[in-house]
Amino acid sequence: MVTAESLSDQELGYHMVSIPKDLTEAQIKALVDYVAYDQVTWRIWSTGQGIENLPAVATGDALVTIEQDARALNGLRLHPPLRVTITEVSVAEDGTYAELNSCSDRTQVTVTDADGNDITGPDYQGYAEYHVIMVPGPDGNWLTTAETTVSNDKCTAE
Repeated sequence: MVTAESLSDQELGYHMVSIPKDLTEAQIKALVDYVAYDQVTWRIWSTGQGIENLPAVATGDALVTIEQDARALNGLRLHPPLRVTITEVSVAEDGTYAELNSCSDRTQVTVTDADGNDITGPDYQGYAEYHVIMVPGPDGNWLTTAETTVSNDKCTAE
């Protein structure tokens, strides 16, 4: 059984706060694969490592954008905790795509530059609501192909 706790990674500082109830098997698969993507990207932002894992969880525009953003970090690091709530998961009846909505709570995230100086500011701390589109990958896993910011500070991770 998939739970918010089972989708968390304490060592990474990635905390799943809540997930929708009564998901189908197909929705659970999309959710688990999205969390894999979200944890890979969080590892990149927080440690600068794991860029090589992106093709296993992302494709298309999402893959290109994250690879570009990761190369532009220049030592910038986000420090946990990151708290995430999944508010909706849907899978197309024909299995050609899945959609997911999430809220990331970054209110406790701090940011340092390459020299370790704290550069945390209001642009980094707060809440962000995302809409994600996923497509089936060649190995049967869902790959994130688009991630759009829906709103800032208009959702909560509870």
